[in-house]
Amino acid sequence: TSWEWLYQKTPEFTNNLETRFEWGIIDIFVQVEKNLINDGKVFSDCLYPDFIDALNQALKSQKYLYDEKGISSMCEELR
Repeated sequence: TSWEWLYQKTPEFTNNLETRFEWGIIDIFVQVEKNLINDGKVFSDCLYPDFIDALNQALKSQKYLYDEKGISSMCEELR
């Protein structure tokens, strides 16, 4: 499989990820194009609204790769 097929020819798509943590449910919607997260929105019932606001700001202000490394990078920036 070539890099071009995986990343340059990837069709635009949206994805929804939902997970429950001890502190609440987190629901993430992302729009992906050419393996980059172009837009996203996070919803949660947690009692830490600043954390959810920071996630939403990160998704709006910067583009991240839609892979483990890209998501890890976003999380590290929020620490």
